[in-house]
Amino acid sequence: MYSKKVVKKFIDAMDVNKQTWINYYTTNCYAYALGVDLYLGYRIIDLGEISGMNYNMRNKDDLKTALIFDVARLNLNIEEVDPSIVLPDENSWLIAMFMTSFYTDGKGGKTMDYHFLRKTKNENWTHKIGNTNIITNRDEHDKKINNPMYSDIMLDSHIPYNYIGSYMLTKK
Repeated sequence: MYSKKVVKKFIDAMDVNKQTWINYYTTNCYAYALGVDLYLGYRIIDLGEISGMNYNMRNKDDLKTALIFDVARLNLNIEEVDPSIVLPDENSWLIAMFMTSFYTDGKGGKTMDYHFLRKTKNENWTHKIGNTNIITNRDEHDKKINNPMYSDIMLDSHIPYNYIGSYMLTKK
């Protein structure tokens, strides 16, 4: 779990309407969805790490719980919504959460992964591919993402991500 001082840095850095992302290689899809473009050295923000809930996540309920606790610590309201809703104002944005099934990692163990997309008032659905410089509004088949429920998101082009839900985040 991050200290209160680091969490304050996250809150101060949070800007989902930012036009230019700077810290491509030290942030991931989760940081991008939250709008936190912040350099933390070699660290990236993992789901649940802000609240200390990143232990042993095994299913979609664990992921949802970690998300709820993280955004609460970031002083944000969260509401599960239909991904096609119209955002009420500039202080709100949508994120969509996906997860893979368990798969064999390169070390012979079982693991799973998550992925996040975001949508702001004046933007399409977009997502950042890991800790790369790729931010796109396209899915695995190069189709524009209009509704994440119907988009194909893949891990290394062979492990599909399953849509978990869409959430509206609002600054308190």
